[in-house]
Amino acid sequence: MEIEQNIGNDVSKNEMMKGVSKRGMHLVWEDLSVVIPNFGNGHTKRLLNGLNGYAEPNKIMAVMGPSGSGKSTLLDALAGFFLLLHHLRI
Repeated sequence: MEIEQNIGNDVSKNEMMKGVSKRGMHLVWEDLSVVIPNFGNGHTKRLLNGLNGYAEPNKIMAVMGPSGSGKSTLLDALAGFFLLLHHLRI
């Protein structure tokens, strides 16, 4: 599992987070994929493949699609749920 955190070299995390409550925070994801192991036959299964998107502060956003299209998987990935499961690759 490899996660990249790009904050910038000249600004610490604490400094960056000071104004978040006043201004809000933008959430951006690029080329987001979720791959899980298939324990039955060893092959992996790709649940999300190469998704791009963003969410802006103080805006309402809807994630829409038919049943089984990956809405909950997307939200779980953005929330960091899959980081808790070490056998998944994001």
